[in-house]
Order: sequence, then C-alpha cells, then structure tokens
Amino acid sequence: SERDLFLAAMSSLVASGTKAQDSFLDTVLVKEAMSAEVISARPDTPLTECAKVLKQHRIGCLPIIDGTSLVGVLTVTDFLDVAAEEQHG
Repeated sequence: SERDLFLAAMSSLVASGTKAQDSFLDTVLVKEAMSAEVISARPDTPLTECAKVLKQHRIGCLPIIDGTSLVGVLTVTDFLDVAAEEQHG
C-alpha cells in the first residue's frame, strides 16, 4: 500500500539524517501517509472493549464518534490516567 511505501521510505531516511527527513516530509501529503480505514468507538463503548480494539489493531489511539461527529480521541495515555486514578482514588 502507499502507507507501507511511506513507512519504508521513512525507515531509510532515519539513517540519512534530519535534513533528508524534513525534505521528504515537505513533499508528502497527509492523504499519502494516513490510514484510510478509520477504526473508531462510540462514547458509550466500555473501556475494556476499546482496549481490545487498540491491542488487536496495534494502534495507539481510537477516535470517538457520536453519530457523525468526532467527540474525542482515546489514547493509551488515557488508559494509564484511569489506572493511576484508580490506584490513588
């Protein structure tokens, strides 16, 4: 896919240095790097289900959609915040 090619190009640029990376990134459009298939959840989805989705798809965030509106983004850091709050009450 285009995304795979982009990631491969970025991997080779890491060894080339920051200027090469910046030059490459200046020529790439978001649509060429993004994932077109959006995996999302609803606001009433249990956190355990969201955790399973994040793990299964190996992603670090999950857009939260209510109807047709983006209402938030659930991240791995959000899970850590919930766990820390639970520990410290």
